[in-house]
Amino acid sequence: MKHLIKMASLLFLICFFSGNFYAQSSRKLMVYDKTGALQSFSLNEVQKITFTNAEMVVSKNDGNALPILFSAFHYFNVSSDVTAIPEIKTPGSTVYFSNELGEVKARSLSKITELSLFDIQGRKLQQICPNSPEANLQLSSHPKGIYIVRAVDETGVTVKKIIKK
Repeated sequence: MKHLIKMASLLFLICFFSGNFYAQSSRKLMVYDKTGALQSFSLNEVQKITFTNAEMVVSKNDGNALPILFSAFHYFNVSSDVTAIPEIKTPGSTVYFSNELGEVKARSLSKITELSLFDIQGRKLQQICPNSPEANLQLSSHPKGIYIVRAVDETGVTVKKIIKK
């Protein structure tokens, strides 16, 4: 049962808050029971999904709640854009990643005051304050995965998702 709760936490990284998943898209929640039968919910009709020690409760917008015991289902899946992180670009600023070099490079027409690296859960892993128009971050000590880079310069902020392979 613990692995189900850990899996649920990973699936809902972006919208997970205090044990609740607040639906934000028109995607689907699919729950498969042990015989392979499927129960499907549009996330537009789901208000939240709450996890307890014994069950997952799907609360719908109409006020109805459907408790599903962990022992009654085999696995569940959410078709959602978990890696859909919007990129924000400041004019005159670029951020790019080289998998070959394992390095993030940032360039700006003005001084870069901060270059930060975050993991997909939002934890800050690295930060430098170069105060120059170019800056580099080494990712060689970090495992493969999805990261967020934020570059702050004198004119604004640039945010970019990178995938280290």
